[in-house]
Amino acid sequence: MFEAPDRDGLALAVGDYLAVIAIVGWGIVDHNGIAGLTDLPEVVGTIGPFLVGIVVASLLVGTYEPRNVASARAQLRSVAAAAIGTVGVGLVIRTSPAIEGGAAWPFGLVMLGTITLGLLFWRTAAIAVSRYRSGAPETTGREPTGE
Repeated sequence: MFEAPDRDGLALAVGDYLAVIAIVGWGIVDHNGIAGLTDLPEVVGTIGPFLVGIVVASLLVGTYEPRNVASARAQLRSVAAAAIGTVGVGLVIRTSPAIEGGAAWPFGLVMLGTITLGLLFWRTAAIAVSRYRSGAPETTGREPTGE
């Protein structure tokens, strides 16, 4: 059943959404230069579907639920699953007739690779910083047995 995200889960959600914006925005700049970011309808039409995708996929996967934020292994597993769902939902929207321009087939492969790797990179960095700040040792993702 669905558990409401705690503060850590909400912070990770903001980071994930910003990572998706940065990754897709980087693609816009790569293809159109910095001027590509000034065409608001184009930016919304490109980034928007993937933001909708991460909202839908992360809710379905439970990415921000406490059980999936508790360990590094659970975080990386759930964010990878959410990334795949993000691209799936984003591509359905992006290639629909409602979005002008559509997308060529390699776009899906590029998005799958960049969004998945980008989210995994960001989450690995967030985990490392969190561990460094808390002074916590690295764990395997398994809870110790009770006393």
